[in-house]
Amino acid sequence: DIFSQMLKLTSKNHFIQDLLDVLPLLGTIIYWARTDLIVRYRATYFGPLWMSIGIGMGSIGLGIFWSALWNIPASTMVPSVTIGFLSWNMISGIISEAPNLIRQKSQLLSTNNIPLSFLVLNMITTHVLNFLHGTIFIALVLIIFPNNLNTYSLLIIPNFVLVLIF
Repeated sequence: DIFSQMLKLTSKNHFIQDLLDVLPLLGTIIYWARTDLIVRYRATYFGPLWMSIGIGMGSIGLGIFWSALWNIPASTMVPSVTIGFLSWNMISGIISEAPNLIRQKSQLLSTNNIPLSFLVLNMITTHVLNFLHGTIFIALVLIIFPNNLNTYSLLIIPNFVLVLIF
C-alpha cells in the first residue's frame, strides 16, 4: 500500500533505509530518466535539444532586450539571464512535477517493490539531464562574452548542488 510506505518514511530511520535501498538502483534511475527523455521527444528530430534551443534562444533574446531597456551592457546581462533562466527552468520543473509524482506513479508503486525515493531521484535526474542540454547555451554565451564570468555566474554550481540535495 502506497500510503503505508509514505507513513513509514516519516521516521528518520525509515527515510535513511529508503535512501540506502535506492543506492544499488542508481544505474536504473539514470537509464529510466534517459529513456523518459527519449520517449518524450521521440517524434522530433533534435529530441530534447528543441526545448534547450527554445530556452537558450529565449534567454539570450531576453538578455539582449533587457540590456537595451535598462542600459546595462549586454556582456553583463546576457550571461546572467542565461544562467539564471536555465537554472530556474530546472528548479521550477522539479517543483511543479513533485507534488503529483506519487499519484502519477501509484500504479508503478503498487505493482513493484521499489523505494519511494526511486521515483523522486528519477524525476530529479530527468530534469538534470534536461538542464545539461541547456549548458550548451551557457557555454556558448560564455564563449561570446568571455570576460564576464564572475562570482555571481559561478553561483550556478551551489544552486545545482542544493537542488539535487533538497
